[in-house]
Formats: sequence, structure tokens, C-alpha cells
Amino acid sequence: MYYRAIKRRALVIFRKFRFKNQGIQFASPNFIFFRPENDKRLTVIDVDCGSLAEFSIHLIDRYGAICFGVDPTEKHKPVLTDLVRKHKDHFIHVPYAICAKNGTLNFFESKVNESGSIMSDHINVVYDEGLSYPIKCLTPKSLLDHLRLDSADILKLDIEGAEYELLEILGLNELLQFKQIFIEASRGRELHILRYDESCRTSV
Repeated sequence: MYYRAIKRRALVIFRKFRFKNQGIQFASPNFIFFRPENDKRLTVIDVDCGSLAEFSIHLIDRYGAICFGVDPTEKHKPVLTDLVRKHKDHFIHVPYAICAKNGTLNFFESKVNESGSIMSDHINVVYDEGLSYPIKCLTPKSLLDHLRLDSADILKLDIEGAEYELLEILGLNELLQFKQIFIEASRGRELHILRYDESCRTSV
């Protein structure tokens, strides 16, 4: 057991060293992203940022990023409003959801867990006590238009099972509006980070 623990720890250290050499940064609890260019002000779309918006706050504190925290959850609004007040022009709360189509959908909010979902078969929706209410949904392109942005440096997607349908309908031109795309695939708990430029795509 002791040998296995040392081996696992050594493997983690090796992977972090290798990723660091590739320009990949880590942020607690489970976020990864490519190191930004020097002296560049980041624009970040943090979808389903959660009540604490950890990813946004890390990027604000470390890089002075401008972060749009996209989260329609009613119970998160008081905390997110405090973050807007604390970080002023660096954190903007956007009370919408990102979806495959523009429109209005029912959002299921869990009274037990942090995450809700627009997916009626999500585990927190099926087993938790909760409530539902209509929310406004925008596609990534429509969100950029709403925010009056041509592009963003990082798009973080953690939309509790709805990411699969969304990714199926996104075209290359829409993807290229984001220099990095971080995806947490809810059902498999797989982490992906994509980096696009004019000639290639890198996936980790």
C-alpha cells in the first residue's frame, strides 16, 4: 500500500511537470488552462460558475482577467452579487444558461447539492428535493453578441450533462471565437481542454 501511494504521488508530480512544460496551468479544485500570453488581459466566459466562481476568481487574482460568470441558479444570486461588488468591473454575473438553441427552458435547482441542470434526468434532479423555474438560454454565439464581444480567451463549460448536445451543433467558426475551451463532461467526469488557433487544435 505504501509503495502504491508513493508511485501514485510520483505519477502526479511527473504529470504536473510535463503539463507545466506544455504551458498548462492548474486551478483548484479541478480546472486546467493554457498559460496566457504575457501582459494580455484575459476575457473569460465561465459557464455554470457556481456560487463561489472559483475559476473566475483565480483568473482575476492571478491575471486581472475580465470574467463573465454565467449561472441561472436563483440560490447563487446573493453570493454572486457580492462577488460582483467585491471585484467591481472584473466579475460580471450573467443570469442565463448556455444551450444548443436560444429560448426558454425549465431549470431544475437542487436544494441539497450545488448544481442544478436543464436536464430532467440529471442525478441531482432525479434524487434531490428541489424546484424548477423558467430561465433564458443562449447559444455561445448569442451570448458573445449579448456581451458585445467578438471573441473570448477562455470558455469554461460545466453544464451538467447538456454539453453533449451543445458540442454537436457548434460549427468551426463558432469554436474559433474561443481561444481555449475547457469542458467538464458531467456523466463521465472527464476533463478536456481545447486550444484553437489559425492552423491547429490541441487537446489534452
